Amino acid sequence: MKTFYFSKRKLQLVPAAIILLGLTISTKISAQTITTFDAPGAGTGPFQGTSALDIDPSGRTIGFFRDANSVRHGFSRSHDGSFTIFDAPGAGTAANQGTRAYATNSSGSITGYFTDSSNVAHGYVRSEQGVITVFDAPGAGTGAGQGTFPFNSPNLINPEGAITGYYVDSAGAWHGFLRDKNGVITTFDAPGGAQESVRGRKASRSLQVETSRGSTSTQPPRFTGSCGMRMA
Repeated sequence: MKTFYFSKRKLQLVPAAIILLGLTISTKISAQTITTFDAPGAGTGPFQGTSALDIDPSGRTIGFFRDANSVRHGFSRSHDGSFTIFDAPGAGTAANQGTRAYATNSSGSITGYFTDSSNVAHGYVRSEQGVITVFDAPGAGTGAGQGTFPFNSPNLINPEGAITGYYVDSAGAWHGFLRDKNGVITTFDAPGGAQESVRGRKASRSLQVETSRGSTSTQPPRFTGSCGMRMA
């Protein structure tokens, strides 16, 4: 009887423990604060506004916004809420052109790409001091919709400053690239892949390569947003 009574008592304690655990998790979630923001100059029309895409350990948030003319501009927002707006040299100033910022690292470098006045894409990296270096992968095309794309992933740049992405050649084919911290670019094609889309792994030295057969698209999908959001 004692053994049965003890087991029953243990079973009665289990639901109580689950309830306490649930309350603890609920309290932690409710304690989080969500801060919304809009970059200075962000447009308020359809497909305009602020896209916040990466955050570093200090709380600095980076991304880009579309202004009232649908031109893109990069931004960096510090933890105290102050903004730095930037445009890569040579960025176009017409609708759907301009500068996109996708990823940052613990050293304060920012990378992404910009579209010039001919709608050709070029990669860039911006140092913590604000110096912007433009780069093109060897073999990148120079026609509209072609060029170099460090694109749409917060893992494009690692702590050492290596950058990855893809480029589109003059025939519209995609190829992967890796740019080391010294600016040396290595291009590659995955075995059996008709086209490559490359996304780095920020905390390691490895790459993730996605391949697709039969695709003829030479333009990446458009990223849209209306406001930035940071959860702390």
